Order: sequence, then structure tokens, then C-alpha cells
Amino acid sequence: MTAALGTGAFTAAELRNRQATITVSNDDTSLIALDPNDDLRGVRLEDGELTIDLDDPGINANSIYQFGYFAAGGGEVNVASDTFPLTVADPISGPGIESAFVVRNQSRSPKSVTFDFTVDAEQSDPGAATFVYQTHSADETNTLIYPDDQDLSLSVDELGVGEEFGVSFLVDATDGRVGDRFRASFSVTAGPPTQ
Repeated sequence: MTAALGTGAFTAAELRNRQATITVSNDDTSLIALDPNDDLRGVRLEDGELTIDLDDPGINANSIYQFGYFAAGGGEVNVASDTFPLTVADPISGPGIESAFVVRNQSRSPKSVTFDFTVDAEQSDPGAATFVYQTHSADETNTLIYPDDQDLSLSVDELGVGEEFGVSFLVDATDGRVGDRFRASFSVTAGPPTQ
């Protein structure tokens, strides 16, 4: 008698004792990680979620603050001071995090990842202050300058295992006043790589 292996069809089967373990993790240890730069104040994990909070303490009027390096060749970033030492480098290469935070693929396969940043115009009152956000990957850099821009997006068609892209920001309150404020939200979506 000969047994033939065909299409995999069968009449009955039983598989036992399989295990499933799923853990909800902090943003910095999840499959798509949001990892803050520990050297920067105001960018941190709060209850496991990445938070940018410069309300308490806030920033000074008549000041400029930069959080993370900006990418060289990432577009013109004008500040109201000729003496401000705008730090421009390649923030996503080398050891450590040079951006304010990074989005990193910690899964076991490449992913298509999109970062969307949207200003909440109803909750923002920038006065004369300018808020600059920049996303930077190995292939692309995008910059949002608020109040001129409302949305910022970066799509990486294939973010390899262990690869990341960064987000940095700057607040130019040189002509700002107490009470100027900025509110925004961001989201990260990931899926199979796009071709």
C-alpha cells in the first residue's frame, strides 16, 4: 500500500498545547518603537507613551530652543537670531539618538512606516513664536514650520529590521510672549513594505 501526499487536504486533525503570549509594551520597547532621546528634557515616556511636554517648565520668551539635531540639507530653517548655534548633522547615523526621538522597526521583518504630524490649530496660539518640526530618514527629510504649515508626513517604503528615522524640533520664541502655545498630535502606521 502506498500513501500519497497531495494538496494537504485532510478529514480531521487535532493540535494541542500551543502557547500564545502577548504583552502590551511601552513605546520604546514595542515592535514599532518610539524611543525618546534621554538627554533631552520634555521628550519622555509618560505612562508608557511617548510625550513631548514643555508646559511645566515652559520655555522663555525671547529665546530659541532646539531639541535634537536637524538634518544637513533638510531645507532652510531660519531662526530670528544670527548667533543661535543651530545644530545640523546627520542625526540618524552613528551610536546613540541625536534626534529628539526616533521611530524604529524592532520587528523581525521590513515594514512600510508612515509618520503623520498634525497641528491642533484650535488649541494653538503661536503669537509671534515659530515652531519647527523635522523628520529625517536615510532617504528623505521633511520640515514643518508652524504657523505656516499644519501637517507633516514622512513615509518610508521599507524600514528594515533595526532601522529608524528621527524627529527633531525647535521653538523660536525670539518675538514670543508668555502664553504662546502649540498643540499637536502624531500617529505612526506600519504595514508590509511597499514596492
